[in-house]
Amino acid sequence: QSVPQAGGTDTVSMTATTASDPSGGIEYRFDFTGSAPGGTSRDWSASPTYTDTGLTAGTSGYCYTTQSRDAPGNQTTASTPLCAQTDAPPDTTAAILGVLDVLLSE
Repeated sequence: QSVPQAGGTDTVSMTATTASDPSGGIEYRFDFTGSAPGGTSRDWSASPTYTDTGLTAGTSGYCYTTQSRDAPGNQTTASTPLCAQTDAPPDTTAAILGVLDVLLSE
Protein backbone atom coordinates (compact mmCIF):
# COMPACT_ATOMS: atom_id res chain seq x y z
CA GLN A 1 0.00 0.00 0.00
CA SER A 2 1.28 3.45 -0.84
CA VAL A 3 1.29 6.04 1.92
CA PRO A 4 -2.02 7.95 1.79
CA GLN A 5 -1.58 11.44 0.35
CA ALA A 6 -3.66 14.55 0.91
CA GLY A 7 -5.44 15.49 -2.28
CA GLY A 8 -6.36 18.92 -0.95
CA THR A 9 -8.15 20.20 2.10
CA ASP A 10 -10.86 17.52 2.12
CA THR A 11 -9.52 14.39 0.38
CA VAL A 12 -6.97 11.64 0.98
CA SER A 13 -5.95 9.24 -1.81
CA MET A 14 -4.08 5.94 -1.68
CA THR A 15 -3.20 2.93 -3.83
CA ALA A 16 -2.97 -0.69 -2.72
CA THR A 17 -0.02 -2.80 -3.81
CA THR A 18 -1.20 -4.53 -6.98
CA ALA A 19 -1.93 -8.20 -6.38
CA SER A 20 -2.01 -11.03 -8.90
CA ASP A 21 -3.39 -14.54 -8.80
CA PRO A 22 -3.94 -17.21 -11.47
CA SER A 23 -7.63 -17.35 -10.56
CA GLY A 24 -7.98 -13.64 -11.43
CA GLY A 25 -10.73 -11.41 -10.14
CA ILE A 26 -8.51 -9.49 -7.71
CA GLU A 27 -10.38 -7.03 -5.48
CA TYR A 28 -9.20 -4.52 -2.89
CA ARG A 29 -10.70 -3.19 0.32
CA PHE A 30 -9.66 -0.07 2.26
CA ASP A 31 -10.54 0.17 5.94
CA PHE A 32 -10.50 3.51 7.76
CA THR A 33 -8.81 2.88 11.10
CA GLY A 34 -8.06 6.45 12.15
CA SER A 35 -9.59 8.81 14.66
CA ALA A 36 -10.11 11.86 12.42
CA PRO A 37 -13.68 12.99 11.70
CA GLY A 38 -15.40 11.89 8.51
CA GLY A 39 -13.05 9.13 7.39
CA THR A 40 -14.74 6.21 5.64
CA SER A 41 -13.89 2.71 4.45
CA ARG A 42 -14.45 1.26 0.99
CA ASP A 43 -15.73 -2.26 0.53
CA TRP A 44 -14.32 -4.70 -2.03
CA SER A 45 -13.71 -3.24 -5.49
CA ALA A 46 -11.61 -4.10 -8.55
CA SER A 47 -9.86 -0.74 -8.32
CA PRO A 48 -6.60 -0.67 -6.29
CA THR A 49 -7.02 3.09 -5.71
CA TYR A 50 -9.26 4.85 -3.22
CA THR A 51 -9.99 8.50 -2.48
CA ASP A 52 -11.76 9.36 0.76
CA THR A 53 -13.67 12.64 0.43
CA GLY A 54 -15.55 15.08 2.65
CA LEU A 55 -12.75 15.20 5.23
CA THR A 56 -11.78 18.04 7.58
CA ALA A 57 -9.05 20.46 6.45
CA GLY A 58 -5.72 20.50 8.26
CA THR A 59 -6.51 17.34 10.21
CA SER A 60 -4.25 14.37 10.92
CA GLY A 61 -5.37 10.88 11.85
CA TYR A 62 -6.73 9.70 8.49
CA CYS A 63 -5.34 6.16 8.73
CA TYR A 64 -6.17 3.19 6.51
CA THR A 65 -5.35 -0.47 6.01
CA THR A 66 -5.89 -2.42 2.81
CA GLN A 67 -6.49 -6.04 1.85
CA SER A 68 -6.78 -7.91 -1.41
CA ARG A 69 -8.63 -11.08 -2.33
CA ASP A 70 -8.89 -13.35 -5.34
CA ALA A 71 -11.98 -14.72 -7.09
CA PRO A 72 -12.32 -17.77 -4.77
CA GLY A 73 -12.30 -15.38 -1.78
CA ASN A 74 -8.79 -15.97 -0.41
CA GLN A 75 -7.82 -12.78 1.44
CA THR A 76 -4.51 -11.27 2.43
CA THR A 77 -4.05 -10.07 5.98
CA ALA A 78 -4.66 -6.37 6.53
CA SER A 79 -1.69 -4.12 5.88
CA THR A 80 -0.11 -2.00 8.57
CA PRO A 81 -2.14 1.21 8.99
CA LEU A 82 -0.71 4.19 7.12
CA CYS A 83 -1.83 7.74 7.83
CA ALA A 84 -2.16 11.14 6.17
CA GLN A 85 -3.08 14.69 7.09
CA THR A 86 -5.35 16.80 4.90
CA ASP A 87 -3.98 20.11 3.64
CA ALA A 88 -4.61 23.20 5.74
CA PRO A 89 -7.16 25.67 4.39
CA PRO A 90 -5.66 28.63 2.52
CA ASP A 91 -4.74 31.64 4.65
CA THR A 92 -6.99 34.50 3.55
CA THR A 93 -5.87 36.92 6.25
CA ALA A 94 -3.53 38.91 3.96
CA ALA A 95 -6.23 39.32 1.28
CA ILE A 96 -8.78 40.51 3.84
CA LEU A 97 -6.31 42.98 5.34
CA GLY A 98 -5.48 44.27 1.84
CA VAL A 99 -9.15 44.94 1.13
CA LEU A 100 -9.50 46.72 4.47
CA ASP A 101 -6.45 48.89 3.71
CA VAL A 102 -7.97 49.90 0.37
CA LEU A 103 -11.35 50.70 1.93
CA LEU A 104 -9.79 52.71 4.76
CA SER A 105 -7.57 54.72 2.42
CA GLU A 106 -10.50 55.93 0.32
